[in-house]
Amino acid sequence: MHVQFVGVPGTGKSTIVNDLLEDSPDKYIQGEKVYTSFTTMLLNNPILALRSILLTIPILPLCVKFLNKSARLPGNRHIAIFGLVVNIGNFLLAKNGVKFQNKIVVWDELIYQRALSIFTYSNVAPKNSVIIRYIKWATQKFDLITIFVLCDFNINIERLIERGVPDRMKFIEPEQLMQIIKNQEQVVLLMKQNIKEPKVINSERSVQENIKILNDYF
Repeated sequence: MHVQFVGVPGTGKSTIVNDLLEDSPDKYIQGEKVYTSFTTMLLNNPILALRSILLTIPILPLCVKFLNKSARLPGNRHIAIFGLVVNIGNFLLAKNGVKFQNKIVVWDELIYQRALSIFTYSNVAPKNSVIIRYIKWATQKFDLITIFVLCDFNINIERLIERGVPDRMKFIEPEQLMQIIKNQEQVVLLMKQNIKEPKVINSERSVQENIKILNDYF
């Protein structure tokens, strides 16, 4: 079983995953990010790279369309697609890895989280139909359970200010950055509304409360 955690930066996905692994190491294992760049994957495992690319082909035109009007630097605009390919490659490796077979594999960045990098770096959030199309593609291609990590917007902003925004956001002007974060929150809610039986936790709860909720889910 593979579980992906999805949430706006600052909601606490990685913290919750780490707490879960520390509390129940015999039950959960973290999905291994064997590759962190497409170039490395292509050079070291070209067959895996090709398989991953082929899986993205049905959704690729939609992703390119949105990235072409994103707020990213022009030379960096389509890096999110390569990130998606790498995510898929790491998932395929873990799916077939012996050490992952008898545990629940948890990911703090995978297919749905990558949608936040693809569809939100513009002045407006994507339409519901776009997210439904992405979800349909992901559901057909990957057997995953999704946990949505939610948090009050103002608390989330305070956390980002305290810890600093991710590197990919540092070059963006504050006003535009706020719009992107709002877009990401909207995309997370759209995904939650459009998948069957969504599982939700709130990072404002205590660690033990969230661990209990997650253990009840699984």
